[in-house]
Amino acid sequence: MSAFAGLPANPAAAALELSKRGYSVFPCSPSTKRPLTKHGFHDASKDASQIEMWWRQSPRALIGLPTGEVNNLLVLDVDTKAGDVDETIEELERECDARFRGPRVATLHHGRHVYFTDDARIRIGAGRFRPGVDWRGRGGYVIAPDGCRYHLVADGEVEPAPEPLISMMLRAQGGAPSLVLAKGGLSIGYERTLREEAERAIIEGSRHEGMISVVWRLVERGLPADEILALAPLFPQPENDFRAAVLGAFQKQEKPIIPAGANGGFGERLIASPFSAEAVKALKPREWLYGHLAIRRFVSVVGAPGGVGKTAYTTSAALAMASGKPLLGEPVHKRSRVWLYNLEDPIEEQYRLLDAAMKLHHISAGDIEGWLFVASGRDQRLCLAIQTKEGMPALTPHVDMMTSELLERAIDIVIIDPFVKSHQLNENDNVQIDAAATAWSEVAEKAACAPILVHHFRKGSSGDVDGADSFRGASALIDAARCAVSLKPMSQEEAERVNVDAADRLRMVRLDNAKLNLAPRPEETFWLELVGVTIATGDNVQAVRRHQTSGIFADLDFDAVNQILDEIANAAPPYSPASQAARWVGHAIINTAAQQGVEVARARAAAIVATWLQSGCLRIVDEQDVKRNLRKAVRVNPAKRPGVEP
Repeated sequence: MSAFAGLPANPAAAALELSKRGYSVFPCSPSTKRPLTKHGFHDASKDASQIEMWWRQSPRALIGLPTGEVNNLLVLDVDTKAGDVDETIEELERECDARFRGPRVATLHHGRHVYFTDDARIRIGAGRFRPGVDWRGRGGYVIAPDGCRYHLVADGEVEPAPEPLISMMLRAQGGAPSLVLAKGGLSIGYERTLREEAERAIIEGSRHEGMISVVWRLVERGLPADEILALAPLFPQPENDFRAAVLGAFQKQEKPIIPAGANGGFGERLIASPFSAEAVKALKPREWLYGHLAIRRFVSVVGAPGGVGKTAYTTSAALAMASGKPLLGEPVHKRSRVWLYNLEDPIEEQYRLLDAAMKLHHISAGDIEGWLFVASGRDQRLCLAIQTKEGMPALTPHVDMMTSELLERAIDIVIIDPFVKSHQLNENDNVQIDAAATAWSEVAEKAACAPILVHHFRKGSSGDVDGADSFRGASALIDAARCAVSLKPMSQEEAERVNVDAADRLRMVRLDNAKLNLAPRPEETFWLELVGVTIATGDNVQAVRRHQTSGIFADLDFDAVNQILDEIANAAPPYSPASQAARWVGHAIINTAAQQGVEVARARAAAIVATWLQSGCLRIVDEQDVKRNLRKAVRVNPAKRPGVEP
């Protein structure tokens, strides 16, 4: 039995078990398979505490396994480009006149890893001696079996590679004299020369310059960005440095950064899929994460005039998401890992805002440990889309980099503040902003997350205009968003309606949903209060908390309102609009709210009914009763319910 047999079906547990069996391991990205550590496979370790920390930080990480003398391994890597992988291995066995008796592991894309012991003659980390057949030796690594994504398909003892197989590798190891770009990919000669270039780049005094030179030539030759980025393991530099070099080369050469693929990414054909009743049966509810703002796999937008408290609101909302506590009165449907990415302020300012919000809401560091992540645009720039020399939008490698980090950290929600700093496009051009919004939609889909983009209102707008018209720039952003909320200062008239003093009015902010309907103001209104909090440094920092008013919906949250409407919609016989009737619709409000621990008086229920009738959420229709007499009945208008786009 090999050292790979019987591994637990859990990446962290499998990594620990491999270390107990004598292998050094390190974490790799689940999307790109690139190392997650600063020095790549050189950081591989058998230390249990180090391994536990790595997988605590990245629970879904793949297990990197250095090849060569570190783990005494040489690995044959056969992928589907070679055809049927098992037939390819059998053909190699016939050529070598030997059986490959070592462990065989199935890869993510149905390839095979065949394990042998290290051979000192194979001096480079990666090579290819025929299409679809590579090796990993000294200075390389493979992804180890983890019991689920990479799994053992044939067991056996790890033995030396047959001499004919070593000879094939040695012949390929020699290299080719020139670069050759083959149609549809990289030729064998090109790959060998690139490895030689990478080896020369390791020489003291030319490491960085050598890498820059190689990257520049690859971009000149027209290779797509993702193919170049896939070569990162061949270079000794940290992956972030390599990515920066690739992005810089594309920008300096003014070449658009587009993904590889046939027909420029347009595919081979368009397919019309027949209707499937099974697909309907398999549908699952939308996965709401927070309030009516964050929903998995969809983009949301938060907008406000300047100085109203957008960042303070998203900071407190992030604490609520990460702690699982409804700090602002908005329901936390699922506790989520959250990434706050502020593209304007230094990281210290983010921590000041977090410190103030944590103090205001009584949140400890332990409440959010492992659930909240931060980043600053001053430390690491973020740009998902740029404008080419021809004036066309083009996506950058940051789309894949963002997706990769979200997957590696298992992050559910990423908050980008502000959206305008995440691209270099004309914000008044619908075509260009649609490209930026599409980039974030792609991130949402690939990372199964909920991006929240913080945006500004039009100059001079206070948010009095409802919906997308208040938001600055092209409407394509709001059109692409599944949810959009707006923040607006309390007006004098609103202060009078909800009995707020003039001095306090300036601290009050109204939170509205720009794409979902509940009821007309002020009853539907959700109020926030801006609070100055003195933190340990002596700074007074703005934070927000929920402000309860005397409005008729003040203590009925999004879920409670929908439960009331469900009761009315599903009632049989239907409820009556007549307040003296035994089946008066107000009783549905009173009784359902009581089940949520909210006491609603009869007069308040009547006001809610009147408000919903006015907004169109409820309507009165004529229906026949059991005796076929026409009666007035109250029904719910599905198009006006909370959670439904107008």
